[in-house]
Amino acid sequence: MKDSLKIDFARNVELAKKIFNLLVRELRKPKLSNIHDIQLNAEQADIIINLKSGNLTGFKKIIKNILMDLFKNDTNLFSYEISEFENIIIVAKKIELEKLTRFLSCEICGYKTIYEEELFTHRYTHAGL
Repeated sequence: MKDSLKIDFARNVELAKKIFNLLVRELRKPKLSNIHDIQLNAEQADIIINLKSGNLTGFKKIIKNILMDLFKNDTNLFSYEISEFENIIIVAKKIELEKLTRFLSCEICGYKTIYEEELFTHRYTHAGL
């Protein structure tokens, strides 16, 4: 059975596509010859890299370094953070904890958001607009 690594972009499809194209170029290098395949799941905004064999922990470190280098060189990616959990690397914007506790909620269904405009727009869905 092959080991696999998932890179999750927290539903950011455009970022997943961009990073996928950059990773495909990077993964052609000889030091990464143990890759079986790489797949982009645009629907879920994630990338799955399957290895033929080898050290998944070492490979994860290589991928994280590639991602960090990409992020250092692209000013549009400065606000993103890389974290990991088991065989998943998560790439997402950092949200301040304060924002997570300031939810606004819909009085009708309980839908929650941190943005007043989004809640205002959401309320119109109950009116069928």
